[in-house]
Amino acid sequence: MKDFNVLSWNIMGQGITISTYDKILKKLNDLRVDILCLQELFPSRKRVEQIQKLGNYHMVREKNLITIDKIYNACFIFSKYPIIDSGEIEFKDPAAVRKIKKIVDTNRCTWTDIKFNGDKVRIYNCHLKLIQTGIAERLKFMNLILNHAKKASGPVIICGDMNTVIPAVGLARKIIQKFHNIPDQDQYINGEYYQKDERYIFEKLVESLTFKNITDTKQTTWAFPHTSFEIFKLKLDWFFIKNIQHKSIQFLPYTSSDHRPILVNFSA
Repeated sequence: MKDFNVLSWNIMGQGITISTYDKILKKLNDLRVDILCLQELFPSRKRVEQIQKLGNYHMVREKNLITIDKIYNACFIFSKYPIIDSGEIEFKDPAAVRKIKKIVDTNRCTWTDIKFNGDKVRIYNCHLKLIQTGIAERLKFMNLILNHAKKASGPVIICGDMNTVIPAVGLARKIIQKFHNIPDQDQYINGEYYQKDERYIFEKLVESLTFKNITDTKQTTWAFPHTSFEIFKLKLDWFFIKNIQHKSIQFLPYTSSDHRPILVNFSA
């Protein structure tokens, strides 16, 4: 039995959260990971080629990208192992895409089947919508991803920035709801106002569809930009698995990005 590892990392951001790309590239070079699942990569041909050269990676990108140079918030998968198949999940709900200050805020989910040790492993790289989006809507989009993944045969890994930003009822929720323009009606689940932290009902949905959350639900993965100050103690980044064992998981230090890189070692 052989091992491989997967890194999930939201690397870029926008506005005050934008990271220093050179530091990101150096960190990726130092880590030398088998499979990279990167969210919010501001694509340019030069940047993508630089990352590919770090490990002679095969690359999967969203097929609906008109150009590799002009898209915000793209989800890329880079794999040292051969790619058998790939695609993306289309979110057809009209509310799934909103233009905010000339930036398209949308759900994105890219998937690929890789060939490892003679077996097929399905990997999903996700970035769920943040602005004007509450608990109910994000659960709906995550449910779509999970049901797509249930149809895959063999091992499945789902990772990414799920933007589960809504804390329990209190001052922090009021601040976050105001800052991200989250509608009140999107905080209701089955007709009742959901008072707990979003992460708990999110995890419950995942487990109800027979996937396993392997990240500590209480682990913070977001810090105020350009600091290590974990304001609001938010858990935004996740790994869910099915039909595969993980051997270790590391929440790596913040490096330029406001998200923690998460590195998981798997056996298949």
